[in-house]
Amino acid sequence: MKPLLALFAALVLAFAPTRSAHATSTLQFNGEGYSVDLEIGDDERPVISTVRIGQPGDKDYRPVPRQQVRVKEFDTQRKRLELHYTATDQAPGIPSFTLVMTATEATLTLEGRRIVSKASWEM
Repeated sequence: MKPLLALFAALVLAFAPTRSAHATSTLQFNGEGYSVDLEIGDDERPVISTVRIGQPGDKDYRPVPRQQVRVKEFDTQRKRLELHYTATDQAPGIPSFTLVMTATEATLTLEGRRIVSKASWEM
């Protein structure tokens, strides 16, 4: 009986659908001392998994609380991103911001400032 179970298990594993693992990549904004780093995961489609921000004077990026991030649009084919973060007490020192990226331009809006930079979709 055990050899039959082993054969059955081997057949199930051999014919089971496999999911290919996809590497993560990053998408970044850089301008006037501000940096926004988006870690992109890819399962069935690209998704933003983490957001980190670096501000003038920071030594390292700071994690942005994911529950306060709203992605209005993220289309890697059309090269279009619109992301909003609403500041909370969970992340003191990180202001509310909006990041909009098109095929050629990226705009970070925060604290009444609008910072424009070139966009790079090389993920």
